[in-house]
Amino acid sequence: MKNSLKIKPGSDKPLLIVGQGLAGTVLCSYLLKNNIRFKVVDNNHYAAATHAAAGLINPVTGRGYVKSWMIEELLPEARSCYAGLSELLGIDLIHYPCIYRSIHLPAQINKWNASTSRDGYETYVEALKSQSPYSGLIKAPLKFGLIRQAMQVNISDMISQFRTYLESRQLLISEAFEHEAVKIKEICVNYMDQDYSAIIFCEGWQALHNPWFNDLPFQPAKGEALVIEIDNLETADILRDEIFIAPLKEKICWSGGSYIWDFEDHLPTEQWKKEWLDKLQGLLNTPFKIIKHLAGIRPSVKGRRPLIGQHPVLDRLYIFNGMGTKGTSLAPFWARHFVEDHLMKGTPVDDAVNINRFNF
Repeated sequence: MKNSLKIKPGSDKPLLIVGQGLAGTVLCSYLLKNNIRFKVVDNNHYAAATHAAAGLINPVTGRGYVKSWMIEELLPEARSCYAGLSELLGIDLIHYPCIYRSIHLPAQINKWNASTSRDGYETYVEALKSQSPYSGLIKAPLKFGLIRQAMQVNISDMISQFRTYLESRQLLISEAFEHEAVKIKEICVNYMDQDYSAIIFCEGWQALHNPWFNDLPFQPAKGEALVIEIDNLETADILRDEIFIAPLKEKICWSGGSYIWDFEDHLPTEQWKKEWLDKLQGLLNTPFKIIKHLAGIRPSVKGRRPLIGQHPVLDRLYIFNGMGTKGTSLAPFWARHFVEDHLMKGTPVDDAVNINRFNF
């Protein structure tokens, strides 16, 4: 029978966190907040999804313009978490743009109007508009839908600066994790001759190579993106047409977000670049140029819900993973739940994200 650790602040044996991508960084921020000792093993993996992520939190998504899962609970925790990390690291990580949805067809107008009339949607959407900051820069749609309460988080800077923070406090083991070096003891787990109270794996898609959790239903998806410079762009708000255009700084934008399920490696591809350029050229009425081509692999999961919890047999091994494409919004809420409810109080991990929902 598994035991709940009920980790206490200031415990003599630290936790070992494996991976310092988005999930690992956010998880560590809650460990810091609760004075729980830890160390991190991370080799700054080149294929991590965070290298190509836009860091967007979009409250209303999809072709039916529906609210994102649990958005009322996720947004407040995300704001609090990233504000805390901004203060800790001394950098401004958060931007609060509006999102303008291009509406091209009468059927889309009907769907938008139906969404805006539903209870609870008035917080996030407004009635259709004829103009937007992108008017004149793109092929004119029939209307624009305005989405409020969005967030954009500078994930890349957050991770790199948090890595520096860990290094300065000697909390980072900067190397690849060696699974075969783990030794399970009765009251702790040993790694490289150091005892830890438990190991929490935040490896992203690399969990496919984890001997204890690789039977979970990961469906890794490669994503690619372009960083482009757009002439005449004078807004920090985001455009959502067939593709995203998300400003990063003056005239510099991120555009990407594809799902590639069948891929050979983590590298950017010329085929994707050509297809995306065709889309950009079909959308934009103003010149642009490519600054950078990015790619990364997301730890997507069957059912699109995170994978959190304790190994079914080895009670010193945990996983906090599977945040997928909406990781910017999901990670803070579930990290707080995992740390403050599960690890500290012994409360079961919520059924919606508990790995026990799968037989592995």
